[in-house]
Amino acid sequence: HVHLVLQAQILLADLHEALRGEVRVTTRVALGRLAEVDRSYEAWTFQTLSELLADHGAKVAKSDGQSVVRRSDVEAALTERDGDEW
Repeated sequence: HVHLVLQAQILLADLHEALRGEVRVTTRVALGRLAEVDRSYEAWTFQTLSELLADHGAKVAKSDGQSVVRRSDVEAALTERDGDEW
C-alpha cells in the first residue's frame, strides 16, 4: 500500500511540474509535457490521465470545449495525499 501511495505522489508531482504553474492546460499539452518530464509517460493516453486524476478525487474538466487539467485540482489531490500545501 505504501508503494502505491508513493507512486501516486510521484505521478501527481510530475503532473504538477508539467502544468508549469499555469491555471489550466489542455490534456494534449499536459500529456506531452509529462513525456518531457519522464519518458515513461510517452505511452499515456487521455484515459490514463483521466483515470489517475479520478483515482485522486480530481477530474479532467472542460474549458471552452476542450478537455483540461486544472492546477487547483492537481494541488488539491497532492494536498489530500500528503497534507502539504503546494
